[in-house]
Amino acid sequence: YRSKFTSLGLNVRPEEIFSSSFAAAAFLEQTKFKETGKKVYVIGEKGIGEELDLIGVPWFGAEADKDAAAPLQPGGKVAFDAAVGAVIVGFDRNINYYKIQYAQ
Repeated sequence: YRSKFTSLGLNVRPEEIFSSSFAAAAFLEQTKFKETGKKVYVIGEKGIGEELDLIGVPWFGAEADKDAAAPLQPGGKVAFDAAVGAVIVGFDRNINYYKIQYAQ
């Protein structure tokens, strides 16, 4: 990423560059989310989970739900976990209706 910034005429040090996954995890850490005992549902890819693992926040979803199917009929619902306290959404090559319905 540094070369991209340099090509734009910006002098950015490597330690000033961080991902949105890092930012999301940093926010949860600063707000003491882990102390709530809640989990995070992730729509995104492995980077989000890796950052959550680093701060010890339990999470699920992401690539594990790539083949999950939502009931697409009138009144169809996805069962959800009441222990979910946050949803983090990032780039997801395997986005599907299940993930979207679960996150709502």
